[in-house]
Amino acid sequence: MKKYLLIFLMVVFPFVAYAAEPADSVLIVRYMINETTASFWSDAEIQEWLDQGVSDITSRTLCFQISDTITLATGTYEYATTTGSVAVSAIVKILGAFYISPDNEYIGLKRIEAAQIADLPFMIPGPPKYFCHYANKIIILPVPTTAENAQLVRIYFARQASGASLALRIADLPTECKPLLYLFAAAMAWKKEHRLVESDTVYKMYLEKITALKQEVYNTPPEILTK
Repeated sequence: MKKYLLIFLMVVFPFVAYAAEPADSVLIVRYMINETTASFWSDAEIQEWLDQGVSDITSRTLCFQISDTITLATGTYEYATTTGSVAVSAIVKILGAFYISPDNEYIGLKRIEAAQIADLPFMIPGPPKYFCHYANKIIILPVPTTAENAQLVRIYFARQASGASLALRIADLPTECKPLLYLFAAAMAWKKEHRLVESDTVYKMYLEKITALKQEVYNTPPEILTK
């Protein structure tokens, strides 16, 4: 059974990345689980697994990457939301940030973890040097003065899918990540039927492909500067 399952997935996978609409995505999952017309699995169930898959993929791979700005305020070192429409609670990981000075200079900020704050040198208020993402807040240090008030910090981050509908959430996924979505939904469907061999096999493939994408595309180390 496992042999035929793997052959089937190898044949189907070259085509599944191009689906965009939820109806197409549901149909692809149905082809994978060999039930083209709703019977044991409802469309609503499959759509829910697809939605769960989008959240899981964007959280694990850091594939949905966007940018936004923080407007600094005098004496304020914790920011709950960005200037745009993105709430900090939606951010999975901040990938980088820089400060735009009153002289329009672009100064990169160093990432720190909350546990490192105690080791920072004594700092008087002034231009930002560090940022920290902690407990749904973005911490900017040192504390801004009036000279930095209303200046911007640009942040680049990975977040969970933001679309209001399943179609828009699927559209948030890069093309290379969409095949993962169908693996996830198929694994959940087979698990419901207690076909644990098929479910575990496909879910293992899902995790292996996520690991490969993280290493090869989304979590690669910075390039070494050459002289």
